[in-house]
Amino acid sequence: MFGSILAYITLRLLDQNAEGGAMQKGRNWILAHGGVTYITLWWKFLLSILGLFNWYGNNPLPPKILLFPCAFPIHPGQMWCHCRMVYIPMSYLYGKRFVGPIIETDLPLRKELYIVPYDEIDWNLARNLCAMSFPFYPHPLTFICVRLHIRKIVVVTISSRAVDGDTWSHRQGCRSPMNPA
Repeated sequence: MFGSILAYITLRLLDQNAEGGAMQKGRNWILAHGGVTYITLWWKFLLSILGLFNWYGNNPLPPKILLFPCAFPIHPGQMWCHCRMVYIPMSYLYGKRFVGPIIETDLPLRKELYIVPYDEIDWNLARNLCAMSFPFYPHPLTFICVRLHIRKIVVVTISSRAVDGDTWSHRQGCRSPMNPA
């Protein structure tokens, strides 16, 4: 579904006629699988920037988390470097609710790719929809709590080693592209 939506929107933005044989088949297939509301998070995000998906249909990526202290367990500075490189710009765009210029193709695309009219979509419900073809397994709350608890133990251990003069002292600060450790 991901590739089908990508191809369809790309061809439509390149002024391909929506009523052609392959385009019609592609649109019918997309609609038969739930429409654009069943795409993955990153596509929802990209379509929001293009003006084809409402920002309220995205899971929050709050940029204010960047203002938390670096010791905060879910601070982006504690993430793997590739996650940071994606999260920070995405959270900025989410915070701004950035939408590019609406072009003449956008409004017909809103009609073509949704089963329900665009103005009647329940965006809060669409936020967590995912197509059956995508393996989506919600994480249980106990997993998140255990992970945060383990994270606290690791931070305390690293801090105590740094006080003892161990070589772990470089890990106390936030990670950055210049200090990925």
